Amino acid sequence: MEENKMKLTDYQEICCNYGKQFWGQKDAPLCESCSEKYKSDPESYVDYDGYPTDTDIDVIQNWNPLEKDPHELMALVGRLWYYADWGWSEEEVLDDSVYGHVINYNISTAGWSGNESLIGAIKNNKHFFWSLYWESSRRGGHYVIQIPVKK
Repeated sequence: MEENKMKLTDYQEICCNYGKQFWGQKDAPLCESCSEKYKSDPESYVDYDGYPTDTDIDVIQNWNPLEKDPHELMALVGRLWYYADWGWSEEEVLDDSVYGHVINYNISTAGWSGNESLIGAIKNNKHFFWSLYWESSRRGGHYVIQIPVKK
């Protein structure tokens, strides 16, 4: 194994839970999206440099939000997001126009190419994830993804 790759046990330490990191919690259970990824590719590794792997990009591009929870996809992207402490936030708001309660994922790439790759994968999702949930963009790599809350 290359030195710049994490072992599977390390992978459990960074499992997401709707975008929140579990750094240092070695016994944290894998969330549904990470568990699914592990089952489909038990040899997968997360790059220490923070770049998404080809497997990660493929999972994002092929995620069907009509069959799987779209929040779980954002949890996966949140786990991979570099500078998440600065460029990633989530807020539940009331959107009276259509959905009722929604989660706004406010994300900023910070110009980092790995984050740009993740945005590209979401935009190129084969099941129209971007068309369904993109709310807004602004200059500088700032995006809002808005997904209804199922209650």
